[in-house]
Amino acid sequence: MKLKGTGLLAAVVVATSCARVMSPPGGKVDRTAPQLVSTQPEQLAVVPGWTKPVVFKFDERISEKGVTDALAIVSPDTVPVEVHRSGSEIRVRPKGGWQPGRIYQVVLQPAFSDLFGNQRKEPAMLVFSTGPQIPSTVIAGLVRDRITDRPISGARVEARQGGTTPLTYVTVTDSGGFYALRHVPVGAYAVTIFQDRNRNGKVDERESWGEVSATLRSATDTAVLNELALLPRDTTPARLTRAEVRDSLQIRLTIDDYLDPYQPLNARAMLWKLPDSTQIPVRRLYYPKDFEAAQAKPAAGRRDSTRVAAAPTASERDTVRLPVQELVLVPATPLPPKTRLRVALRDLTNINGLRGGGGSVVTETPAPPPARAAAAHPDTTAPAPRPPVDSARAAPRVPPDTTAGASARDTSAAPAPRPTAPAPAAPPPDTSVSPALRPAVRRAAPPGRP
Repeated sequence: MKLKGTGLLAAVVVATSCARVMSPPGGKVDRTAPQLVSTQPEQLAVVPGWTKPVVFKFDERISEKGVTDALAIVSPDTVPVEVHRSGSEIRVRPKGGWQPGRIYQVVLQPAFSDLFGNQRKEPAMLVFSTGPQIPSTVIAGLVRDRITDRPISGARVEARQGGTTPLTYVTVTDSGGFYALRHVPVGAYAVTIFQDRNRNGKVDERESWGEVSATLRSATDTAVLNELALLPRDTTPARLTRAEVRDSLQIRLTIDDYLDPYQPLNARAMLWKLPDSTQIPVRRLYYPKDFEAAQAKPAAGRRDSTRVAAAPTASERDTVRLPVQELVLVPATPLPPKTRLRVALRDLTNINGLRGGGGSVVTETPAPPPARAAAAHPDTTAPAPRPPVDSARAAPRVPPDTTAGASARDTSAAPAPRPTAPAPAAPPPDTSVSPALRPAVRRAAPPGRP
C-alpha cells in the first residue's frame, strides 16, 4: 500500500508540474519570442518531387495556443493547408501535397508564442521550388488605414496572376504595414489587400480593403507599389444625423459616414426657420479644419470677430488630414435666439466616393444669456468703508500742548523740522522752573542708550 500511494503521489506531482511551465527559481525570466533557427527544405532550395511537410524549427518549444490551420499561408493558394506543432517545430503541408513545377512561398503569421506567452511580432517565411528556377522578383508596398492614417499589421495581400490557369500568391503585412511578395513568376498581377480579421481568406463586410495592379517584366524586376490606404466596404450614402447650434454664426453637422477633407465640398446646405419655414440664407459649408483656419486668420480690417474669413489655400492646410464626420454651416446673418430650425444637406459624397447623401434634422438655437441684475441700493446702515491709507504720505505732526506742565509733555513725538531762517537769540533762562524739575524736560534718549 505504501508503494502504491507513493507511486500515485509521484504521478500527481508529474501531472501538475506539466500543467504550468515556469522559469527555474533564480533563473533568468524568458521575455524573448521564438526565433527561427532553420527550415526544411532550406530557403530558396529547388527540390523536385518534394512530398514532405515544410518544417519551421525555432529555438524553443512552441505553445499549442494559436497553432491552427489558419496560422499558415501557402502561395500559390490552391487548396487548404494542414498545420501541426511538435515541440519547437511547426509543420505545414497542403492537402493533396506539393504540386510539381511550382514556386512556393509559405508564411507563418505572427499568431503563435512560446510556453511563456512571448508572441512573435513578425511572420516567418520560406520560399522553395519544386521544379523551376526561382526568380529574383519582388512586389512590395505599404498599407495604412485611411481613417486613422496608421500602418496596418497582419493585412492579407493577394496577388492574382492572369492567364488560363490563374494563380494567387499571398502574404501578410508586418507591424509597419510593409509587405513583399518575393520570387513570384513574371507577369501581370491584380493585388488585393484587406484586413482578414476572422482569417477566412475573404473580404467580409466592414473589413477595410483596397486594390492595385503590378507588372513584373523580367526575372529580376521589382515592382514597388504606391502606398495603399484601406477603407471598409460601403454601399449606402452618407446621412445627416444631428445639428448643434454652437453660436449665432455656427452650426455643427454630424454625419453617419466619413468624408474626405481632400475632396471639394460640393454638398448644398439649406436652413429654414420654424414653424413658418422662412428660409435663412447660408453663407458657406466648411470642413472643421478649414473653419478653424478661417477663424484663426481673419480678414484685414474686419471689425466683427464673429464673422468667418475666406477658406485657406491648399498650401496652408495640414499635411495629413484625417477623414471627418462633421461639417460646419455658417449662416449669412446671425441666428435669432430660442428659435427652432430645420437644417438640410443635399448631394453629399462619402469617403468611398458614393454620392447622393444628405438628409434633414431639426435643431434649436440656445436662449440668450440672462441679463445682469441692476446694482442694489447701498446699505446705509452699514459702516462706511475706511479710505485707503497712502503709505507714501507721512501723518501730520501734532504740536505739543504748551499749556500743560513740562513733565506732562509728549517726549515720544519727533522734533519739528528746523526753520531755514537763522534762529533768534536764546531767551534768558526761566527762573520760575525749579532746577530739580529741569531734567524732566530733556529729550528722552532712544531705547538702549542711557
